[in-house]
Amino acid sequence: MVTDSDVVEFFRDNLPAVGSWTLKVIPFELDDILQAVIEPDDMIMAIDKFGEFFKTDTSRLKIHHYYP
Repeated sequence: MVTDSDVVEFFRDNLPAVGSWTLKVIPFELDDILQAVIEPDDMIMAIDKFGEFFKTDTSRLKIHHYYP
C-alpha cells in the first residue's frame, strides 16, 4: 500500500529542490502547493515517472487544470 509519505518522498526525489533566500533547501511537505514553486515542464516529467513508479494511469491527467 502506498502511503502519503511515499508520495511526498517520491516528489522530493523527482522535482527540483526549492531553496530559501539563505540558500537553505526547503523540503516538500504533504500540504505544499507545488504549482506555486515548480515549473510545468518539471511537473510533467515527475508525473510521468510517478505513473511508472506507482503503476498508476496518469494519461487522463490534464496539466492545464493545475497550471492555468
